[in-house]
Amino acid sequence: MTGPGPGKIPLEASVYLEPAHMKLDAEVYLHVKGYSNARVTHLDIEYPGLERVVGESRFLKLIGLTNGFEVKLIPPVKVEGRYITRLVVRFKDLRIIEPGVSTIAWVGVKRGGIYIGFRKEYVKVLEAEAIRRGISPL
Repeated sequence: MTGPGPGKIPLEASVYLEPAHMKLDAEVYLHVKGYSNARVTHLDIEYPGLERVVGESRFLKLIGLTNGFEVKLIPPVKVEGRYITRLVVRFKDLRIIEPGVSTIAWVGVKRGGIYIGFRKEYVKVLEAEAIRRGISPL
């Protein structure tokens, strides 16, 4: 886990492992291109052991929700005796993907969490949010 840093905007978000409805005390950051070694604007989700849930860096399916999105975990992963099929991220005041819309994204593993690299159209949404919050991509 890297935690806060230059160009990393903390987001108000809740992260769950489903269908077990296990809420994680995760930190979610909008990591802006050009800061803290970011080559592209992306999301960081930091929680010890989350990298083991995803397993390996790869493209995964994302589906937009009313106030967030879900990441489909294929194959399901066993966590604390329960099979997990989805990672759900819910935001207080941010919409990246429209509800019901399906896309793919690069979900990368790192020590203490994961990062999500979105397609260009969603990166534009993230960068507009970063600018709204006072940090322009470099």
